[in-house]
Amino acid sequence: MKKFYVFLLSLVLLTLSISCEKDANTPGPDPQPTEQPDVTPVGNPVGTAVSVTIGPAGGHIESGDQRVRIDIPAGALASSQTISVQPLDENHCPGGSGAAFRLMPHGLTFAKPATITFRYEQEDMTDTDPELLRVAFQSDARGWYSPSTSRVDTTARLVIASTTHFSDWTILKSAVIDPSVQAIDPGASANLSVRAHIEVHEPDGKDIPVFTKIDSKFVDKWTVQGAGHIEDNDNATATYTAPERIPATNPQVVTVVLSQTINNVKRQIKLHAKIYVLGEGLVFRINGGQWIPTTSPLGLSKVVHGNIKRLLVTSGLSAPGLFASVTLSWPEMSEKVNSYIMPWQLKTNDNEMRIPIIYLTTNPKGTPLYAFFYEQNKATYPSPGNLQIAKIGLTTDDYYIGSFTLKRAGILEYSGGTDQVFDGIAEVEGYFRLKVGRSF
Repeated sequence: MKKFYVFLLSLVLLTLSISCEKDANTPGPDPQPTEQPDVTPVGNPVGTAVSVTIGPAGGHIESGDQRVRIDIPAGALASSQTISVQPLDENHCPGGSGAAFRLMPHGLTFAKPATITFRYEQEDMTDTDPELLRVAFQSDARGWYSPSTSRVDTTARLVIASTTHFSDWTILKSAVIDPSVQAIDPGASANLSVRAHIEVHEPDGKDIPVFTKIDSKFVDKWTVQGAGHIEDNDNATATYTAPERIPATNPQVVTVVLSQTINNVKRQIKLHAKIYVLGEGLVFRINGGQWIPTTSPLGLSKVVHGNIKRLLVTSGLSAPGLFASVTLSWPEMSEKVNSYIMPWQLKTNDNEMRIPIIYLTTNPKGTPLYAFFYEQNKATYPSPGNLQIAKIGLTTDDYYIGSFTLKRAGILEYSGGTDQVFDGIAEVEGYFRLKVGRSF
C-alpha cells in the first residue's frame, strides 16, 4: 500500500512551538480544522508507564502490551529526552478502538517526524474493515484528528502514521456498521446504520477532524445472507426483519457495501453485522433434528474462583412428553474483549477452570448424556467444533449471545453406579441469548 507523504502547515508548527506552555495533562497541538471535530474528555493515566531515554541518535519505545510502538529517527531530537508511553483508563475517541495511550512529554516537537505504529487485532475489526483503520490523536482543545499520513499494512496488521508531536493516541475506525452484533426475537425487526468518523482521506497534508455522524455518502447497497429480509431506508440506515421462526442457522449476516477512495483507488468495502434470531434462552438440536428450546430462570451466573471468572448456565425444558437439560460454562475473557472463540479441550486438573464445558440430555433420567469429548479406540479426544461468545448491551444489561458446535459429541451411558460407557457420537449445535442474573 502506498505511503502518504505530507508536509506540516506553518500554523501547525507555530501551535506546536507554544504548546509546551499548556497544562501537561492536556493532549497535543491543535491543528487548523476543515470541519469541527468531536470534543471529548481527556483520559486518565492507568497502570504503569514505560519510559526510555532517547537522544539525537534516535531509538524506539513500546507500550507494555506491545500495542503501540514509537520510532524516533536520528536527528529528530537535539538532546536526550525521557520518552514515556502511558496507558489511559478510557478511550474517548469517537470510533476509537482498544486502549488509548498518552505519549510524553507533551509539548516535545521533533525536527524529523517520528513514526507511531499500532498493532490491530481481530477485536478491532468486529464492526469495520481493516482498510478503514487509522491512527488518531487528541488536540489541546480536546478535539480528535487523524493525520493524513495514516496508513494500514493489512499483511502485518499494523496502522501507521508519522508525527512531529506527542499527544494522546489510539486506533480509529473511520466507518463502522452499528450495531455489529445483536439478538432479536423471531418476527422482530432491527435497525442498522453506517456511522462515519472522518469525511475523506484528504490529500492536502492537513490533519482530518474526527466526528460522529450517520453518513450515506459512500453507501452502495445493503444485503442479507440467511433468513429474513433487509429494507434500505435512506442508504445510511436499513431495517432487518427476522423470520417468524428460529432459522436453521444463526447468525444472519447483514452486509453493507461502501464505495470509498483509498490511496487514490476507488474500492468497494463490505461491513458485516451479525444478527441472532432467537428468544432469550438456549436452543439446540441433535443430528440436525428439531430445535429444542430451553430456558434458564436464573439466567447466567458469574462464578469467581480466585482470579478466574466463569460464566455458568443451567437451562431446561419440562413439558408433557418433552424434557431437556443443558449445563454450559466457560471462562470469561478480559472485560475489554467483547467476542471470542474457544475450541473444546479435554479437561485436566490444571485447565479445568480455563476451558469451556458442556453437557446436555433429553432424558429426565440424565442418560444418555452428550458431552464435549468422545472416545475412539479407547482414547479420549475433544470434539471438533467450538464455543463462540459475544457480549452485547454492556451499558445496561450484560447479555451474552453465542453459538456452540460439537461435530463429534460423545454419547455417555450410565448403567448402575457412576462408571460411564461411551455409546457412539452425535453432532450437536445450539445458540443462546442469556442475561447475567447473579454473581457469587
